[in-house]
Amino acid sequence: MKPMKLAQLLAVAPGWKLLQGDIDLKVKGVAETASTLKKGEIFICVKGYAKDGHDFAKEAVKRGAVALIVERPVDAGGKTTVIRVPDSKAAMFAITDLFYADAKKKLKIIGVTGTKGKTTVTYLVEAILKEKHKKDCAVLGTIGFKIGRKIYKADNTTPSNITIHRLLAEAADKGIKYAIIESSSHALDQGRLKNISFDAAVMTNVTRDHFDYHGNFRNYLAAKLIIVKENLKKGGLLAVNADSKGAKEFIKAGQSKKAEIIRYAVKNKAEISLLKHKLDIDGMNFELMVQKRVRAFFTSILVGQHNIYNIMAAIAATSRMVDIKSAVMAIKKFTTVKGRLDKIYSNEFNVIVDFAHTPDSLEQILRTLNELKKGRIITVFGAGGERDRGKRPMMGAAVEKYADLMIVTSDNPRSEDPASIITEVMAGVKNKDKALMAVDRGEAIRMAVKAAKKDDIILLAGKGHEEYQIIGDTKFDFNDAKEALKAIKELR
Repeated sequence: MKPMKLAQLLAVAPGWKLLQGDIDLKVKGVAETASTLKKGEIFICVKGYAKDGHDFAKEAVKRGAVALIVERPVDAGGKTTVIRVPDSKAAMFAITDLFYADAKKKLKIIGVTGTKGKTTVTYLVEAILKEKHKKDCAVLGTIGFKIGRKIYKADNTTPSNITIHRLLAEAADKGIKYAIIESSSHALDQGRLKNISFDAAVMTNVTRDHFDYHGNFRNYLAAKLIIVKENLKKGGLLAVNADSKGAKEFIKAGQSKKAEIIRYAVKNKAEISLLKHKLDIDGMNFELMVQKRVRAFFTSILVGQHNIYNIMAAIAATSRMVDIKSAVMAIKKFTTVKGRLDKIYSNEFNVIVDFAHTPDSLEQILRTLNELKKGRIITVFGAGGERDRGKRPMMGAAVEKYADLMIVTSDNPRSEDPASIITEVMAGVKNKDKALMAVDRGEAIRMAVKAAKKDDIILLAGKGHEEYQIIGDTKFDFNDAKEALKAIKELR
């Protein structure tokens, strides 16, 4: 990135006032967290949900901040330039947008939102684009922030607004042409995607999730719709799951942006529709009708009808950029996404790890596995602490409906009592005889492995790719796949 003059950046921050120092400075970047600030950057003090950037002003100066932008006076020390603005968050959005404007123009950006399938769709989109253009992409999402072959650890599905801009700039500097961004409801609602213009947007589905934050389905859907109303370019492409709740609202929003709307569906009429399919535990074959004129036959090692939806979403999202033959080849080569219906063991029985952590996603995964099973389904799952409590008994009911044996355990209990969370999950279970309980997740996985018989499927649900478990305020190393393989080695 080329440096810019501070005075130039302040032109988009109305109401600013110089408290000390000089504005005739070169700025090399923008930061909102002192720990990520690099020498020569400006530090914008924003009051967040848990921390206030003003409290880290001194640390930012020590790390080499050339200027501070604040809402209230801070003890900056020395002669560091300090600029006061009426609203530092608004100033951050405007300054960041201006500083990284040229980098963003070099990229075509695809945003993916929805309750389920976001991660898989982003990686399918990447695979299709790479198959056609033979070049690396940027993928920002739950598993990590991938810039070509470099991967940064992700703390959130969608990072902060400044972090997104910095990552996009890094991608542009490396000559990358396409960026795919998982767009969570929290991120959309909090403005983390502000001033990021999408050439294409995808809605995978909208079902119950994050009611602890949004309060109800209406608010949750409204947050999801921001991707169209605020982020999608006028005349951009919008891919919509026509079988999902919220499809009508997304289509209406897309029409107001004069978007090219591509619906995909299994049940309803759509531009991309399923003609026939064959599924088993090792993969699937299926045929699609694309734009009502092209029949395309696909082979994939992905499992389950929900992955047909995910593939259709990726084909729709890339339809302006990639021909259908390249998409068919990309899907054939595609392996799996870590922690998403990820078969980590296959011998006398199968062990599958999946991120499913809502009633609907659990029911969908288990319904899929029921169609493919030869033996029993043993499900290990829990509910996260300090999250939507209303869905806990619903999760218990969903698993009871489809699993032959359920082992209710801890997910990320955080500060809540794990045993109390399990009790709330069990409130939705009518037949207690088919349920076991174990507060320790590692022990629950061992119980499942020990109970497994020939042709059984063990589903470890809720944590997917995660490498940790949060108990209290502490993150402990923990990974479902590793725990299962360890238990198999010890017990089988």
